Amino acid sequence: MTPTSLKILVFVSEYFIALDIQRALAEMPESHVDIVQRHDIADALAAQPFDLAVIGLSKDLQENAKNAAAVERSGGALVFTSGFSPDSLPLAGSAPWPIVEIPFVDEALHHAASQALKLRSQLNDKKA
Repeated sequence: MTPTSLKILVFVSEYFIALDIQRALAEMPESHVDIVQRHDIADALAAQPFDLAVIGLSKDLQENAKNAAAVERSGGALVFTSGFSPDSLPLAGSAPWPIVEIPFVDEALHHAASQALKLRSQLNDKKA
């Protein structure tokens, strides 16, 4: 992994979907994608540096808010994935992170990742 690599962590409970996300994001230039067990997202985020986290949404508003807050505290960008319509899921967090519906097309995931990284950059510029 080069110093300019994009470090991406994937936290999706369905392993084959996580593999598909990993494959699609690995096509992005200079990216390194790891699948991480979902059971303790906050600890995993704190344990390793990352640029982008891809997290499967839950129907639990508090869990989604907790995961978004953990990513934001770590300084990373976030893309949510969901097999449900985004309109049917309650979201929380300080930023409007993109949601990619599953099944997805690679371009939609690439676009969401780019959008999230741009948003993170904008949020970091506001803090500076």
